[in-house]
Amino acid sequence: MDVGFEQYAYPVHAHDTYFFGNTDDGAQSFVCRGERHVRVAGLVMAFNPDEPHDGRSAVHHGYCYRMLHLGEDLVREVLADADPGRTRLPLFGTPVVDNSALARAVARLHTSVSRTHPDWKSRSASPPPCWP
Repeated sequence: MDVGFEQYAYPVHAHDTYFFGNTDDGAQSFVCRGERHVRVAGLVMAFNPDEPHDGRSAVHHGYCYRMLHLGEDLVREVLADADPGRTRLPLFGTPVVDNSALARAVARLHTSVSRTHPDWKSRSASPPPCWP
């Protein structure tokens, strides 16, 4: 999912999937686990399934970001391939990960999914200024 917002604020909600995102422009502010976080370009948002959070712009010109929803079954399958003895799903210790290699990998995966699945649609509240 590609999204760009200036004024819209997400109410508190959760997803039943793992949720990975990159901010491409601007900054996003959100509350998760009782703390306010700000995510800017280069940081990855990583939510565990069913983790409540909200979201809004942290800057006057808004923000654009890309999100991937990965189901628990897919994560379990990938981890089983990587580590056949693994039975537990991972839980992220923090909703904001400062890891440039991970940020690049999430962006590449998002681009790959959007190119290889023509029925996959971006959603945007308004035309985001950071994508053609």
